Amino acid sequence: YSDTITAALYQQLNNAAISPNAILNTFVNAGVTNRYGAEITLQQSFGKQFDITPSVDLQYRTVKARINNLNLDNQGFNWNANLTMNYRTNAKPKTLLYNTSIQFNGEYESPTVIPQGREIAQYNADLALRKDFLKDKKGTLTFAVNDIFNTNKRGTIYDTERFYQDSYRRWNVRSYRLTFSYKFGDAKFNFGRRSGGGQGGGGDEEK
Repeated sequence: YSDTITAALYQQLNNAAISPNAILNTFVNAGVTNRYGAEITLQQSFGKQFDITPSVDLQYRTVKARINNLNLDNQGFNWNANLTMNYRTNAKPKTLLYNTSIQFNGEYESPTVIPQGREIAQYNADLALRKDFLKDKKGTLTFAVNDIFNTNKRGTIYDTERFYQDSYRRWNVRSYRLTFSYKFGDAKFNFGRRSGGGQGGGGDEEK
């Protein structure tokens, strides 16, 4: 819950160099939020090299909230979309692109209603290139770019009778990762159990 600071609180904070136009953010148990919707996912392969998985989440949200006789009810429709694509090259053995795959992931979230306004739309895209090599594909080299277009940020618009605030924040910016992994030994494990149900009975091992 966000609100302008009161005159009494401003007097208490006067020595802390607080602006009289400051906005106070706090947490309150003010009501309930109900969501109604559906999620649709489709997976489609085009041969052995390319597959695509789009999904859409449709949602209608109602917010019931009241603070000090102030009605903060809100409602609205929002939707999210995600797209994942994988491409595996068909290069010949001993060539540079042999055992190489590319993955793209894009996501969009529409504006979403909150008690005092709405969260702004956000979108981002990631790209990864993977190369398997060595005997039995034990070695893997992956190069990934997170947030290709440097657009991943969250924002909130508070539109109330007392104030209007448009704010943005972000925790991460575009980043690059180079990862190498190696598989040791055989990943196939065979756990046996003894039959007969007794202890120390020397029963046969069941495989």
